[in-house]
Amino acid sequence: MLVWYVHLCARPLLAHPLAVVDSQATLFSVHGRRRVCVQGVYFIAVSGALYDVIRGVPPFGYDSRTRKVIVVSPSSGSQYAVEGFMVGGFNIGCAMAALLAALLIPRVRSQSSRALGMAALALVFVFCYMQIIGWYRLKNPWYSVTRLFLG
Repeated sequence: MLVWYVHLCARPLLAHPLAVVDSQATLFSVHGRRRVCVQGVYFIAVSGALYDVIRGVPPFGYDSRTRKVIVVSPSSGSQYAVEGFMVGGFNIGCAMAALLAALLIPRVRSQSSRALGMAALALVFVFCYMQIIGWYRLKNPWYSVTRLFLG
């Protein structure tokens, strides 16, 4: 999914043709308002918005014991709409950080600015990634980050 997103959104971020991404990116490049549409489709795909529409999922729940609004469904087999949108937003954050690191950082001339920009984008990526894993672990306690890296 991230590769599709990079191919569709890479060119509008740069002022000149791509030298970093392969030649197919120019075939799928999107400009202006269409880029926002592509990002919207990606967000809908990863956030579960279609699931929410088809199943009639409520945006959030209400806990009668604590009298508070909850955005995370307590069971692993269901979700609230806000929960999916938050995970989708973190996916967009990861995708944008990776995209900017791959396409814009190599074009920065100053070595110190390049290092600072790469560190900032790496922090954004790691933060968003850990938030996604945190949401998954909240729903499924057996879900482990080490299993993702070690297999």
